[in-house]
Amino acid sequence: MFSLTYFYNGRYHYDNTFNPHSEVLVGLCETFQRMALAAKTGIAINQQLEKFKGVKGLFGMDIAIDTRNNEQPDN
Repeated sequence: MFSLTYFYNGRYHYDNTFNPHSEVLVGLCETFQRMALAAKTGIAINQQLEKFKGVKGLFGMDIAIDTRNNEQPDN
């Protein structure tokens, strides 16, 4: 079973074969909806998610790329 941890693990997320199941995406949206009590917070979350998916901002820095390729959250 896929999880949000899988979705946010850069090693997997940025792999060309990455294709999360729809249940992961639904879970992601439901989680954000619960977290974002204010519309402004929801917009900020979506903006950060777009940066993560697009490898922009801090997510595109060399150190972030090196870390996602060489380190795992459980290390």
